Amino acid sequence: MVTLTPAASTTVSASDLSPTRLNLMRAGYLLMGVGLALVKWPLLADARTLPLYEGVTLCLLVAMSLLAFLGLRLPGQAAASAVVRVGVEGPVVGLGGPAEDC
Repeated sequence: MVTLTPAASTTVSASDLSPTRLNLMRAGYLLMGVGLALVKWPLLADARTLPLYEGVTLCLLVAMSLLAFLGLRLPGQAAASAVVRVGVEGPVVGLGGPAEDC
């Protein structure tokens, strides 16, 4: 059984950043989120007809746009926290830990 221990927090809270940096982060998240939403979201309905590699790439870009919209609300902590929760902790908890033969 795998036990996860929390690492030292490296996320930056919004109070640690200047208003200029917060607004620049939000502008970048908005640009990326809206751009990906306009270009990639319409293609998501036909993702199952795409070749495997292109379909996976499309789904990852749509997920990235959702994280960008989350970053608009919580800049500095949203993206890092969501990536760690979904990408690292999710598979370990969901699969019951790594395989014993690894």
